[in-house]
Amino acid sequence: MPRIIDAGKTAVQARHILRLFPLLPALLAPAVQAGGPPKEENCRMAITAGLDTLKAPLPDPRPRDEADRKRLLAEMEALVEASRRQGLSECETWSRMMGKAFNQ
Repeated sequence: MPRIIDAGKTAVQARHILRLFPLLPALLAPAVQAGGPPKEENCRMAITAGLDTLKAPLPDPRPRDEADRKRLLAEMEALVEASRRQGLSECETWSRMMGKAFNQ
């Protein structure tokens, strides 16, 4: 049976992903470092950069876009807080953030 696609939701997802494109170098830096696994400090910087981007208001947002941005920011902040409380590494937290961001 064909899947029904919600065009409104798909457009919002696309806008969220497009907002992350300027961050890709910072977000991917921990994963592409030469000489071994990602470093915790780089992952921490990527987390901070991602949250800072979500905190920045969208240019000319529609009310729903702004609400979605705030919801996603709250979810990401909660994810970071919970991960740190659980004692997960910064790189594991970063990985979970990226999974959530790209699976919106």
